[in-house]
Amino acid sequence: MKTKFINDEIKALSRGSRGHLKIMRLKAQRFKDKGKCDHTGEYTMFGQLFQYFKKEASRKECFRQNETDEKAFTVDFPGEGSMDDNGPYRECLSNLVEELEGEFLPLFIKTPNNRNNHGFNRNCVMPNPSSTNPTHAGMFFHMGLILGYALRTKSALDWNLPPYFWKQLLGEPATISDLEGLDFYSYQVLRDISVAGESKDIKHFDSKVDENFTTYLGNGKLVELCTDGKNKKVTHANHKEFIELVTKVKLAQTDK
Repeated sequence: MKTKFINDEIKALSRGSRGHLKIMRLKAQRFKDKGKCDHTGEYTMFGQLFQYFKKEASRKECFRQNETDEKAFTVDFPGEGSMDDNGPYRECLSNLVEELEGEFLPLFIKTPNNRNNHGFNRNCVMPNPSSTNPTHAGMFFHMGLILGYALRTKSALDWNLPPYFWKQLLGEPATISDLEGLDFYSYQVLRDISVAGESKDIKHFDSKVDENFTTYLGNGKLVELCTDGKNKKVTHANHKEFIELVTKVKLAQTDK
């Protein structure tokens, strides 16, 4: 029943015409060999796609495909002698996703669980909290076009996104359990504070818990959870507020 409902909803959506794209992979590779990050969205394969589709709004209609595995565009790889008989197209999509989740574009960073090789979803990436300028926003939008196309056409792409990312798309509320799948160490600290807070020995709690109202984002930035949070100590009286604020801030950092 779920599949039928989804298929019916997809078929009711308007459909776009197929586009055509030229991707210079050799240019992209030369850029990557320099070890740089494509903040302007010009040099990587995704950057070339971004530049092509942002010029005219009508070009983006090609991502509106509703049939299983329907191609959004044909693709040429100049200088490689490629003929797009579906193979280059699928390879292009795979390359784009790999770039999006890698270090050559500024859109995603490794989750704390990924960096620490600890906890769940160790292979996942998360939206970069530092990527907030208008160009980055435009790149996120075009990444969303690819993601939407993949969902509509059931095209299997190797996205490494944590479960909470998909909850965000559905608008579901965040809980502390979602933090476990992103940052297990932080989740563990909050859980331990919560357990300790159940004790009636207030003096013991206040002497053992050495935390202030600050936390680190996924990009390593230290933020205050409230005004003058760096000087506000976590106590038995306010530990629930601390847990709530840390959870809110750490999960909100992936909002885009």
